Amino acid sequence: MEAETEVVRAAINLVRFALACNASGKAIKREEIRGPVLDGLATRGFRRVFDLANEFLREDFGLQMVPLPHHEKKLAATEAKDMQASKAVTRWVLQSSLPDEARERLELVQVKDDQAVLGFAAMVLSLVFVNNMSISNEQLVLYVRKLGPPLCVLPAAESRDMESVGYTTDAQMESAAQAAIAFLVRQGYLDK
Repeated sequence: MEAETEVVRAAINLVRFALACNASGKAIKREEIRGPVLDGLATRGFRRVFDLANEFLREDFGLQMVPLPHHEKKLAATEAKDMQASKAVTRWVLQSSLPDEARERLELVQVKDDQAVLGFAAMVLSLVFVNNMSISNEQLVLYVRKLGPPLCVLPAAESRDMESVGYTTDAQMESAAQAAIAFLVRQGYLDK
């Protein structure tokens, strides 16, 4: 009985952690779950805790944790299949589990900043794709400088400076480009 309450408590902690990760736009990583969420619970119980947390998320929030695909460098087709088959899932994101009819009835309003971030990320990912799925940091910084990253991806202090005076020096443009790339890495859009 006591073990079951520990599993429920850990599942509730995992739900809180998943919602916090979702709110900050980060992936849910297995290694980050171990310490604060499982809190001494045997690692063999992870699957039970994970499944129970997913059930709570579906019932209470209409969300579920789904695996985030691994970013692999281009390998031979057979090597890639072997590598993927042997890897366990270590990162998840929250996704709506509502039926299509229910989602269509909801009026979801996207904030202008979200649209800017998605557009910027799509443009940068397109540049990476066009460059054979790999691009040097210097080349990416050059592209991002030419694009001029949206202010919403920059740190608050830097975005206030840019908003008031604009991109005035090469150093400011370089700093803004580096900050924008770091933002995309933190959000999981890019791998270094």
